[in-house]
Amino acid sequence: MLVEVRYDSGSFVLNVADRVGEQVSKVLPFKTVLNVWKEEVYFETPLALGEDFTPVTLIEPGRLYYWPPGRGFCVFYGVSQPYSEVYEIGEYVGVMFDLRGIEDGVEAEVSNHKPSGEFADIVERLRGLGYLCATPSYGGEKMVTASKTVDGFRIGFNVYVEEYGYHVECEPLYEFSNRFPTLPATLRLKKAVTQMSDTVRLDLNEDGWVTLTAFVKGLRDLDKTVNTLEHVYVEVLKTLLAGKI
Repeated sequence: MLVEVRYDSGSFVLNVADRVGEQVSKVLPFKTVLNVWKEEVYFETPLALGEDFTPVTLIEPGRLYYWPPGRGFCVFYGVSQPYSEVYEIGEYVGVMFDLRGIEDGVEAEVSNHKPSGEFADIVERLRGLGYLCATPSYGGEKMVTASKTVDGFRIGFNVYVEEYGYHVECEPLYEFSNRFPTLPATLRLKKAVTQMSDTVRLDLNEDGWVTLTAFVKGLRDLDKTVNTLEHVYVEVLKTLLAGKI
């Protein structure tokens, strides 16, 4: 089941696993406070899960975890690890980078999430491609966010609907700098992306991080663009991990 966490400047969506969905639905909606620790956002819930889960101390970014001591839902979006044992109970939907803008101590409300009807065509197409989709708010505006795993790599992107088409922006790769060695490495990566596609571009997001973007003029071209984005994103990650840039 999808649950939305709404706070003052936006919201994010979590996909709760079926095995705990019924328990979660019984406590919705509820108010809480968002806490930020290292590269993690967590919040207390009224949920008291039993011990019929496998505890872990090594997590995967983008997954949803339950922390028993604080009855907390936890989402990790970077390299940091949990303070103590947690249970995996679901996943975060969309671009993890968006969690970086949340401030510690912000009040929030957690409730059921149903994707907005105005984006139904986009959501249907992306679900057809195997994506988990939601329509959270960012800066007061609704958008479509999606994510799935391809070849062991998590892919997340946002779709911004404009009058003139659709802007697709991927999970950022790293923070940009005009200094050595980041600049020459970025230029080499840009050339590599250009050789792979004339649709997907190496770009910057509004926070100055290197990412992949694409512009789609019509909805009929979205499927093809997303398939290309998948391929390029995975190849870029493989290249970066291999240290070939």
